[in-house]
Amino acid sequence: MKIIRDITENEFVSEFLKGEIDSLRFGATIREISKRDHKNTSVVTNPDLKSEIENKYRAELLAEFRGFGRNTYLFPGFPSDTKWKRAYMDHGDFAKIKYCKFWAWVEMSEGSRRPADGVKNIMKGKCVEGIDNDSVLKLAKMIMDGTLPPPMILVSTQDNEGFVVLEGHTRITAFMLAAEHIPKEVEVIIGLSERMDRWRFY
Repeated sequence: MKIIRDITENEFVSEFLKGEIDSLRFGATIREISKRDHKNTSVVTNPDLKSEIENKYRAELLAEFRGFGRNTYLFPGFPSDTKWKRAYMDHGDFAKIKYCKFWAWVEMSEGSRRPADGVKNIMKGKCVEGIDNDSVLKLAKMIMDGTLPPPMILVSTQDNEGFVVLEGHTRITAFMLAAEHIPKEVEVIIGLSERMDRWRFY
């Protein structure tokens, strides 16, 4: 793993929302909340990180639909002292990544939480509620054709050790499925905290 630069929490929030606005599972919720609040979705898709008004709104949006900063939904026990970084991962780093402890991905990987096992079971035709196999296969095809998705967001207790997916489970599975076609370096967002193991899904 090669660190590119430190980033702010505002940039993390922005990347999280950009990663989910096109998601079959979460995209509609982002659009519905934005519409309710009379906000154009460009606040997510084309963010102005210098605007405190936009940054505040995106933080509120992520808090409402995913629980960030509220210790709920996806984020119970998530450490407030997390430091965020942009980084490049090489092929060897992918073997260090595990799914978070969300039941669907645990089941798809038969308890190992290894994306390679998730791929194996998807290719066998295993179906798990909450996971859209077709989305994984479609994204893998895009990667094979040279189109990379938004950066995954991974967390860990320290640099270059094991990583757990916070956001981007479909993406890591698609990357593993298209392993022979991914570039030597893939950009990701990394969240680091010595207390990360207190996060419920770590």
